[in-house]
Amino acid sequence: IDEGTRFGVRSPDVFSAGVAWQPEKVRRAGTFLLSGQVDYLRLGQIEPAAVPGLPFPASDYRAGDSLELRVGGEMTFPFLTTWAARGSPWRPNRLQLRAGWHRQASGSLVYEGTDPGQRSLFPQSDSRQLVSAGVSVGATTIWRVSSGFRFGGDDWLAVAGLTIRYPGLFP
Repeated sequence: IDEGTRFGVRSPDVFSAGVAWQPEKVRRAGTFLLSGQVDYLRLGQIEPAAVPGLPFPASDYRAGDSLELRVGGEMTFPFLTTWAARGSPWRPNRLQLRAGWHRQASGSLVYEGTDPGQRSLFPQSDSRQLVSAGVSVGATTIWRVSSGFRFGGDDWLAVAGLTIRYPGLFP
């Protein structure tokens, strides 16, 4: 940015609420978890700025407030309990399966004026429905290999990770 230029970034308010549930009884380190979250995005706080040379007023563009919903689940299964876990039933190797759904707000500006060209460039858009799945495998206290995938909307995403922890640092 040039010297003397004023620049700032503001993000709209977000109000969130979530809940998670896990069965009270956990057997041999196998677990099940369900979670959900609701976000209220105050996208209406975004105020478009006037652009020099553009004949349309900034007030003709707006972004509406929106709700985002998320639901997810995770199942953990112990396996090979005597290998690399020293046979302890509370520190077995684990296989974790995850899945989730996300209703993502469109977050786009909409032209509300009378110009048909601008209406086609800034149309009302729908929310995106995203689905995710993931898996992790590894020893609880030593290593873990994870991968995750997200599908939906206009693209998909894949991630992978490796966690290695020195077993003497933590019990």
